[in-house]
Amino acid sequence: MASQVQLLNGHFQDSQGNVLAGGYLTFVLSQDSSVNDSQIAAGVEITVYLDAFGDVIVSPGQFLWGNDVLQPPNSYYRVTGYTSEGQTAYGPNSQQVVGTGTFDLGSWVPNTVISWFPSPQPLVLEVNGEPASSQTLLNITGSGVTDEGNGTIQISGGGGLSLVDIQTGVMSGTTTLNFSIPTTGMYLVNFVFNVTSTNSAGSLALTSSSTDQNGNSGGTQNIGSISPTVGGAMTGPYNFSLQSGSSLSLTVTFSGTVTSLTYIVSLVKMS
Repeated sequence: MASQVQLLNGHFQDSQGNVLAGGYLTFVLSQDSSVNDSQIAAGVEITVYLDAFGDVIVSPGQFLWGNDVLQPPNSYYRVTGYTSEGQTAYGPNSQQVVGTGTFDLGSWVPNTVISWFPSPQPLVLEVNGEPASSQTLLNITGSGVTDEGNGTIQISGGGGLSLVDIQTGVMSGTTTLNFSIPTTGMYLVNFVFNVTSTNSAGSLALTSSSTDQNGNSGGTQNIGSISPTVGGAMTGPYNFSLQSGSSLSLTVTFSGTVTSLTYIVSLVKMS
């Protein structure tokens, strides 16, 4: 059965070396927990008193539950230290108490956890699946490299492709998918439709229509049709020349008794 841990030492002091004589620490558990069929209330602030040397008073002993025996895992204490006059001198920091018997507060590194599951894993930078020569710097250079912000790096070049949008879902009946065109250029639309259930043979027709940035219609184009069976599919790609600010609508229409259809439709800019 798990038991509480007695706190020791600490030697808390200010940046001039003045110990927090007669000061105290407050501990607030990060989350409600349980141990030994008992519920541990995180909302209660615990006070631990320091002696004339800034160490935890050991007589009488002062005890806390170790974070490594509490459930759920990954709890910690928010610890704040005060002078004897009540002035904040330490923290608040996120700290853990672990082990059995006694725990030395002098072993703490501020805001560093001791016990965590799963254990933190270091970030690994890779190039083509292999560790990069530098694990601290990844500098992408060359033409066609644009930092678009929010962690997005756009890499383009002659004959390259850049994904503009992708839409997925399940269709039934007539469904229209709408795409916005960010820049003028040649676009490629790729369709994958997979019939997941059907009662009898029917037909599936796919048409497209485009509108330019001034709202002028580019007309409707019949892309193709199939007679779907379970596992049947119709795929692209199909090309469209579109201007910046225009829109593209793709309409899928069922006839017969097709009842459900999964789809993946992607819009790619050809650079």
